[in-house]
Amino acid sequence: MAAGVVVGTQVVAKADDTPTEALNAFAALEHLDAISAAGSESAVLEDLAPPESVDEVTVPVSPDSPVVVEGNDEEIAVSLPFAETSLPAETADEGVSVYVHTENFSTVPLVKDDASVQFTTVINGSDSPTAYTYDFPGKTLTLESDGLVAVRAFDGSLDGMIAPALAKDRAGQDVPTHYEVRGSSLTQTVKHGPQTVYPVVADPCLGIAQIQSIGSAYRDRRGVTKVVTPTAWGRLNGNNPTAINGLRDEWNAKTASPYRTNDMWWQLACHAQFAYYKWTWNLDSYLRRGSYGAYIANGCN
Repeated sequence: MAAGVVVGTQVVAKADDTPTEALNAFAALEHLDAISAAGSESAVLEDLAPPESVDEVTVPVSPDSPVVVEGNDEEIAVSLPFAETSLPAETADEGVSVYVHTENFSTVPLVKDDASVQFTTVINGSDSPTAYTYDFPGKTLTLESDGLVAVRAFDGSLDGMIAPALAKDRAGQDVPTHYEVRGSSLTQTVKHGPQTVYPVVADPCLGIAQIQSIGSAYRDRRGVTKVVTPTAWGRLNGNNPTAINGLRDEWNAKTASPYRTNDMWWQLACHAQFAYYKWTWNLDSYLRRGSYGAYIANGCN
């Protein structure tokens, strides 16, 4: 599939005409990035996709319509919190859509170049809500022990995963937050209050893939090396146990049967767990170390 954002079929306001509230919401995200370490989970604007470059994601103008993510031969529709009191999407800088709510907060879906979507909520003050519910029609959600939320089709197959709950205030400090799951609904509770430095940014991040691509290299006459490029979502979250389990299914679906061996899987899992920060992961098909521990001891190869 091609890798941006289709913002409905209507014409939305240009940045010059965007209301102050929407621009302020985007400015809050820029501030969080400015005080966050590069490559960290709180650097929300990293890997942002240019508008109209990710065919897999549709961000509608109307807040009554869901954000739709397509991948793995499945479709995930996500209904946004408080849609009934949201204004239509406005376009802020970099083509980002902002839904301004009358309850003193904004919803800003950030589409990344790997087709993951970070559903950022910019909470402006103590009178803003503390609970934000996202609906995933037709899906079953499971809150796992490592904090990830698995998004499954009714047949049990894994369609996507949501990164652990995160919320930061303007000073870059963690704000207590957690998820609650009921059937196909995910609620993020953010415990902000009088001591909070506003605005607060909370951001459930939905990923549909951990592997961007798989290539081949011939760096040893003993055999081929498979070169795995992880997605941005995979690099940030792939070392969680739930993500590791989902990674094996994705590897088996995306690679040929000769490479679906324990030795290849152990190398892949080792990279995801201990070398997730690398841009590519090299897996040597000719190695036979016999155990996961042996690969860990040899730097994942």
